Amino acid sequence: MTKAMHDRTRPFAVVVDTSRSPHACLWPVPLAAVTLADGFWAPRRRVNREVTLPSQYRLLEETGRIDNFRRAAGRVDIPFQGRYCNDSSL
Repeated sequence: MTKAMHDRTRPFAVVVDTSRSPHACLWPVPLAAVTLADGFWAPRRRVNREVTLPSQYRLLEETGRIDNFRRAAGRVDIPFQGRYCNDSSL
């Protein structure tokens, strides 16, 4: 999207908004205008959704990392598990 095409009167969701910067060469694209359904990204997103995320969630549950947050929130009454730096994995 060029500066001339950018409509500053109609807000839309963007990741980084550079629309008010006098130095920006790039302008935000509405998130709704972006699709990742091509032959490159679609398979990778599917693997992340179907394999990577479930396996990582399972490992976080097995090692007690998520329970540590449940404990901190007062939802469970169990001792802290693992090393104190383990929670940064979430």
